[in-house]
Amino acid sequence: MLIYRNFFFVIVSLMSTNFGLPISFKDLVETETNESETELTTKSDVLILAEESIAKHTTKPNDGLILTEETVIEHTIKPEVLISTEETVIEHTIKPEVLISTEETPMEYTTELDVLISTEETTVEHKTQTDVLISTKETSMEHTTQPNVLISTEENTIVTQPYQNPIYENFFIQNGYLNTTCYYNSGNDDSFEHDKSVCFSQAVKDFQTHLGLEVTGEINPETRRFILNPRCGVSDKFIGMNSMRKRNYLIHDTTWTNSTVTWFVDGRNNNGILPSEVREIMQKSFQKWADVTNLNFIEVSNSDSADIRISFQKSSHNVGQTDQDFSKEVYAHAFYPRTNQEPLDGDCHFNDDKKFSTGNYSVAHSSGKISLFLIAIHEIGHSLGLGHSHIQGTIMYENYEQMHHVDDLTHYDIDGIQKIYGRKVLPVTNDSIMATTVRPKVVCPTTVDASVQISEGNIKKTLVFNKENYYVLNSDDFGIAEGPFSVSSKFAGVPYVDAVFTRGDKFHFFFYGDSYSVFKNYSLDIAPRKISDGFKNFDTSFRDVDAALSIDCHVFLFKGDYYWKYTLELSSMQYKFDYERKISTHWKGLPSSINGAFKWHDVHEHRKIYFFKGSEYYRVNVENFEVDYGYPMKLSDSFLKCTSKSSKRLFSSFILFTSVLLTVWSFM
Repeated sequence: MLIYRNFFFVIVSLMSTNFGLPISFKDLVETETNESETELTTKSDVLILAEESIAKHTTKPNDGLILTEETVIEHTIKPEVLISTEETVIEHTIKPEVLISTEETPMEYTTELDVLISTEETTVEHKTQTDVLISTKETSMEHTTQPNVLISTEENTIVTQPYQNPIYENFFIQNGYLNTTCYYNSGNDDSFEHDKSVCFSQAVKDFQTHLGLEVTGEINPETRRFILNPRCGVSDKFIGMNSMRKRNYLIHDTTWTNSTVTWFVDGRNNNGILPSEVREIMQKSFQKWADVTNLNFIEVSNSDSADIRISFQKSSHNVGQTDQDFSKEVYAHAFYPRTNQEPLDGDCHFNDDKKFSTGNYSVAHSSGKISLFLIAIHEIGHSLGLGHSHIQGTIMYENYEQMHHVDDLTHYDIDGIQKIYGRKVLPVTNDSIMATTVRPKVVCPTTVDASVQISEGNIKKTLVFNKENYYVLNSDDFGIAEGPFSVSSKFAGVPYVDAVFTRGDKFHFFFYGDSYSVFKNYSLDIAPRKISDGFKNFDTSFRDVDAALSIDCHVFLFKGDYYWKYTLELSSMQYKFDYERKISTHWKGLPSSINGAFKWHDVHEHRKIYFFKGSEYYRVNVENFEVDYGYPMKLSDSFLKCTSKSSKRLFSSFILFTSVLLTVWSFM
């Protein structure tokens, strides 16, 4: 009887939805029965709950909803009609209009399902714009983009990912990732559709590579988020014929030739920010770049005499005879210096149809606004000739969502701008002239457990750790400059160090025993926590990490024969567990029980990872996670000035190797 009743409501719903008939569940029934617990917050027209069901709706849930027999359902955005029966678990997040499911079916829908009918132990996942889907009998399906009609039956497996999506097409074309000649003119009649798909997939791969994402060639949820999130409108694909990729950033082929650069700002805007506040924000933004270069920025009162002109513009706007429209997701764009695009050279435009704030927070802020200060620093970087970085967390990363906790230039940003204009030269004073002939001897540690680079103003110091002590590395002559010092004297609450990794540029995660603490440079940011609290999947007894390594948004923790991978969720800034595996299954040629690890980017943009164990070190290629040919190699004992002969060989080699890499890096 229950099935017939449900079928009756389905027919009524479909007639109302698809044929425009003036029929509503509300006209038929409005009841609630049997120990049900219900929370409805917005516009629920009809709700029927029976037999210990729990339903929670937060936003415009439904015209009709019938739940029976131990069903748990959560809806967050506009499901109009939903009927589910018999131990079904369903989660909907965006606009399913009609959904019928029966008999132990788990389903997850994320975007614009118009009609979905599924029965009998079916698992279905839809991500984007499925208009009609009917599936039955043990079918597994995954749809990612615009299948209009799909019907599958009897143990079929179907994966569809059509490339035809105007939103994505336009995005990749506008930003130079999609080769239009390949996309629109390739292949004969038989191969044309295949060739288009190949072209589109390559565009997706290029985009994912450029932003440091997992390269799949598919519009997965992470890639889609990066496409649709607030971003900068500058395209690195059009940066210039002679542009250079230097490690972690792009450099334009034209720059300002004078050390003095003038700027003018028209602070009128629709955000309610006073022009005087806009002016102050721009002054602070220019100062960020002045602090690390020898550039002198001077504000002028006449826009015609300014090198860089800053203004707020509508989404559709033009300068001179050139249209400079903002696309939907773009908050600002800027123009590189001396590009023969007068009157655009060096200019910054902020989208006046977007919401900006005078605060330092990012788009994650509850106000929905984005920091004008942070975006101004980013866009001025372009006006000085610096392109985008693919390192997430930097000021010059093109996706503004990554500006969580960023309030200063990272060393990647500083490296890039100093490659163009040189390092900051400080005036010489009598206090800085010192006669140093002999360095005080220090006692070498017996082991090296971790290494980290810390900012002190505009200076980077490299620290190496040996349990409860740390040493300061002298990068000029490859020796230990100072130490040993107590770890707890500099990093409050940290008794010793097992491993360290760095998120972004200045948030350092120190592991010791069964706990970890997070420091923003030397300042405590997150008080000591159990490793199991911040890194799920470990039980409370987990302790003594061998090594820690951060690669983009991923963190790898090593201990014994195993390693664990975690991924940073940007919405919560929490690390989500991915998997646990044996080191030998993924890191080919790497031994177990390693002592330490760190990553390196060379001048050719090849990323390498170095692991240390005993008196040897291993170099791993990040592309295939295999130990490079010729490794492991013995560590050298040159250039270390220590008093402990017994431990000199191992530690001197580590210091020399790390120092050489950091020194070469700083001059690139």
